[in-house]
Order: sequence, then structure tokens, then C-alpha cells
Amino acid sequence: MSKQLESKTCCFCHGILFEDDDVVVCPDCGAPYHRECYEKIGKCVYSDLHGTDKQYDALNSQKKDTEQKTEKTEKNAADTICASCGKSSSAEHKFCPFCGKEKASRQNGFAPFAAVNFDMLGGVDKSAIIEDDVTAGEAGTFVGIKPYRYIPRFIANKKTSWNWSAFLVPSAWYAYRKMYSLMAIAIAAFLLSIILMVPFYSELYAVISELPIANTNAEQTAIMQQAVATAMQTAEPYKIIMFMLGSVVDFLAMLLSGLFGEKAYRNKAITEIKKIKQSSSPEDPKLLIARKGGVNMFLCLIVLIVILNSDYILNLFIALF
Repeated sequence: MSKQLESKTCCFCHGILFEDDDVVVCPDCGAPYHRECYEKIGKCVYSDLHGTDKQYDALNSQKKDTEQKTEKTEKNAADTICASCGKSSSAEHKFCPFCGKEKASRQNGFAPFAAVNFDMLGGVDKSAIIEDDVTAGEAGTFVGIKPYRYIPRFIANKKTSWNWSAFLVPSAWYAYRKMYSLMAIAIAAFLLSIILMVPFYSELYAVISELPIANTNAEQTAIMQQAVATAMQTAEPYKIIMFMLGSVVDFLAMLLSGLFGEKAYRNKAITEIKKIKQSSSPEDPKLLIARKGGVNMFLCLIVLIVILNSDYILNLFIALF
């Protein structure tokens, strides 16, 4: 078949003519056909127009095809592509006719930054039930920050799960997530560990005060190692035991928070959401849930500052001791 006829359509069945098709053309006007179609009708469909200015003209037909393709391209350029399903539809449609979601327009195939479809619930449907009548959407509103991390874990409801923030800084994490009672317990455990370590640290500081001042980091490290070894030898047994107990208390508090912190957070979220849904407050329950949940960054920073300055707290206890 001639390359000039490729991708044109049969004038009888209007099917596209491919390179391997058996194609014939009208000897009078050049109209293309599948051989089977031409033999079926026995003549050119434009035979009545032969010899007139309305007869089939291959050149004019090619020009018409080009104009149609240009018109289609311009139409597609004016269309928008749905950011949710990726299908194109008229820019006049506010909602996608394919998936029904509101369209954030994506002109010429390029989506604006705001059109990114991010799943805030970590793949969980907002109507999924977490417990009783508490839904994933309500829990996501309560969590506020990073619901995509916590909501799937709330659904899974495992006895233990690991959270590095809760492990490394338990009291600050509890403050951040507004679990104030657990924050108080974590701070109490932190202070208890310091108090138990005070007798040994007072012995250690006494040894350090008698050693020469270090001029380099290497000397300081060597002096500290020597001071610890000396303190372990000279300190009374009860001081060493209390130091070890303090270390155990501190580590256990961190470990328990890392393992069970998210479970406690789930229980708090469910309890608070149930209270709000059962209350008779005229306010919008969603607003109340968001206000009750969320995070407390200010208190978290205060607790972090206290923890990072634990040396001062230790020195204060040593002075009192």
C-alpha cells in the first residue's frame, strides 16, 4: 500500500487503512477502499459526483484530515487532566466525569503543586472503624500531625509497636502528643534516676577535682576514664548500687515508652473522641476533636530544654546532697 494512503480511512466502512491492508483506489477520483469493501459495493461511493467539484479529491481529503487533527489537538490543550485518576475531560467540568472528584486543573499534562493527591490516613478509608463508633477520619483529625503514621497502627491495634521519639525522649514526646499524665510519670522517672545517681556522681566529681586540668580532648578523655575507674574503686558499695538502679530506671522508662507509647496514644485518642461524641456541646464535634487532639509544641520544647540541661539539675542535687 502507498505511504500516502496509510492511516486514511476506507470510504465505505470508514475503517483505518493500515500498511498490510489490501487497498484499492477509485480510478476516477482516487477514493481509497478495502478491496473487500470495493468489491462488495461494486463501484465508488462517489461515482455520482464524478466530474463535479464535489467529487472525492485525495489532496483536499488530506488537508481536511490535517485540519481535524489540529482542531483535536487544540481541544485537548484546553482540556484538564484529573489529578486523581489522570483522565482528560473538558475544562468546563469542575468535577471529573470519570471518578467524580473535584478537579485541580492540570493544563497540557502538567499539574500544579497543589494538585498532588496525598493520602493523609496512610491508605486507610476515613470511614473505617477503629473501635466502637470511632472512625479513622475522626482519629486522623485528633492526631493532627502525621496521621498517616498513626492511623494504620491504630487500625492494626497491636499490643506493642516501636516509636523512636517516645524511646529517646519519653517526657517530651508525651508533652508533644498532649498525654500530660504520662509526661508527668516520665519526668518523675527521669528525676528519680538522677536522684539515685547523685551519691556516685558526687564521689566522681570529688575525684575529678583532684586531677590535673586537661589541655586537649584526648587528655580530657583519659582523665575522665581515670576518674571513673578511681570512683568505682573508692565509692561505697551503696553508691554504686544506687547508680546502677538509676541507670536501670532511666532505661526502663525509655524502653516502655518506645514499646507502649503508641498504644497509650491510641487509647487516649479513642477515649477523648468518645467523650466529645457523647457530649451535648453545641460546637462542631470535628472542631472539638481537633482542639482536644493535635500537638503541644511549646510544652514539648520546654521539656526538651529541661532534659538537655540535666547536668544543671544533677549539680543542684549534688549541692543539696
